[in-house]
Amino acid sequence: MALTVDELKMLLGSEEPNYTEIAAKAGNDSAPAVAEVAKDKDVMLASKATYLASLLPGDIALKVVETAAKSKNQLLSLAAASGLVNLPETNRNKLAEKMIAQDDVSVQKLVLRAVQGKVSVKLKQSIDSLSTGSASELIRTLSKTTLSKIK
Repeated sequence: MALTVDELKMLLGSEEPNYTEIAAKAGNDSAPAVAEVAKDKDVMLASKATYLASLLPGDIALKVVETAAKSKNQLLSLAAASGLVNLPETNRNKLAEKMIAQDDVSVQKLVLRAVQGKVSVKLKQSIDSLSTGSASELIRTLSKTTLSKIK
């Protein structure tokens, strides 16, 4: 049974929601309600809904993460980057291609930690570029580590 917007707001309203448990309750049928909460004016609540969406199957949930990834709000971008690891490899790496270019060390760090498996030439080139050209030593190091793990 799908969760309502109000039920999701209540579940996500706690300081540290149990995302796995909420995702199990929500299922794919709740994706439209999750998408609605992800647009909430309360950015903290919207960011929690974004991360929850990364745990749900289906196109609606993926669109929630993609939308947050493009957001100018750092909290939403960070939620999308945190959720990358939960996405299927193909979706994760396509979105990582776009997010790695953001000029935000925090986002880049989360993207680099999520990237794995087979990646596109474009993503590999972006990571390689960061491994030598980033102003952040952390990003340079993470990029080199990531390059050693991907195909």
